[in-house]
Amino acid sequence: MPSEKQLAANRKNAEKSTGPLSQEGKKRSSQNALIHGLRSATLIAVDGESEDELTEFRARVSGELNASGAIEEELADRIAIQLWRLRRIPAIESAMMGDAVYQENRIASCRGEMTSVGVCLGLDITRSSGFYSTLIHYENNLTNLLTKNLRILQEIQRSKAIEIEQTNPFN
Repeated sequence: MPSEKQLAANRKNAEKSTGPLSQEGKKRSSQNALIHGLRSATLIAVDGESEDELTEFRARVSGELNASGAIEEELADRIAIQLWRLRRIPAIESAMMGDAVYQENRIASCRGEMTSVGVCLGLDITRSSGFYSTLIHYENNLTNLLTKNLRILQEIQRSKAIEIEQTNPFN
C-alpha cells in the first residue's frame, strides 16, 4: 500500500504527463496496440508496407471485381482488406519459424532497422504460447470471410445481371 507521500508524488507526476503533442506523435501513439494487423478494426500499412501500395491494391481489387454501387464497393473493399491481410501471413510465418538471426535479434530488430515486414509483425505472436496455431486460426478466419464476401458479391452481381436481362431481353 503506497503512503500518502507516494500518492501525492504520483498525482503530481501524472499532471505533467500530457502524452504526445505533435500530430506525428499522436498518430504514432495511436498505433501502440497494433501487433500484427490481422484483426485490427481498420486496415493500415504496417512497418515494411507502403500506404500507396495498399491504396493501389484496394483500387485494383475493386476494379477487377467490377464493383458498382455502395454495397458492391463495400464488399469489394472488404475482399481487398482480407486479401491484403492474407498476404501478411507468409511473412509472419517466415519470421516466426525461420532465420536463426531473427531468433537471436528479434527484440533488437523491432527497435532498430527491420529487414522484412514479418520480423516485427511476428514478434508479438511469437512471445505468446501457441503462436503458430493462432496464426493458422487467423488465416482460416480470413479465408472464410474472403470466401463468404466473394459469394455474396457474386450473388448480388448475378441477380443484377438476371434483372437486366429480364427487363431488356433483346440486348
